[in-house]
Amino acid sequence: MHLGSDAEDEQVKLKATVEYNEDMRAETNEVTNIIKISYFNVNINANNEEKIQVGDIYECLINISTNDFENDATNVILKINLPEEMEYKSVAYEGGTTPNKVVVKGNTLQINLGTIERGKNRQLTLKLNVKDLPNGVYKKDVSITGTIEADGKNAETIPTLTDTINKIGVSIVQTCNIPANTTISAEKNIHIHSQYQIFRKYLWKM
Repeated sequence: MHLGSDAEDEQVKLKATVEYNEDMRAETNEVTNIIKISYFNVNINANNEEKIQVGDIYECLINISTNDFENDATNVILKINLPEEMEYKSVAYEGGTTPNKVVVKGNTLQINLGTIERGKNRQLTLKLNVKDLPNGVYKKDVSITGTIEADGKNAETIPTLTDTINKIGVSIVQTCNIPANTTISAEKNIHIHSQYQIFRKYLWKM
């Protein structure tokens, strides 16, 4: 869908009339919908073929273009919110050149893309270091979010990229078979994991 530089969100109102046997007629309530007009087209995808492990370099491919066939987009700013488990390493255009300005503040990354010409696509490769997970955590889903804006254009939300970080480790769960007619007591709550069920009582008899 191509838009002019003055394209705005559209309000659409829907209302219907229902007739029965030509002599019965009723009107529905009016429903108003807003058709949002997106100025930017943004696609963000992971570029890693294997599972993401702690210590890896995570790569994102970001493609950006506009729906405006009349004017270039100027002073384009891409803001990316990184999860706690990832940190910025580098960003580059296709071909290896770097953006005009990159600012990192905590987990927020701001990239000044300058001008994006009408009808043309701008591709970025974003590299992130995958940090360690907390003790006892061996798998975690993380998300990368963000916005994009330009002169005269409000900020738009970019698609969310979600992936899973894996950590090599061993999780041990001790189990035992409790013989029948065994009495177990304790002063505090205890957990006993059998291969059949989980008990949580002060005193019980099997």
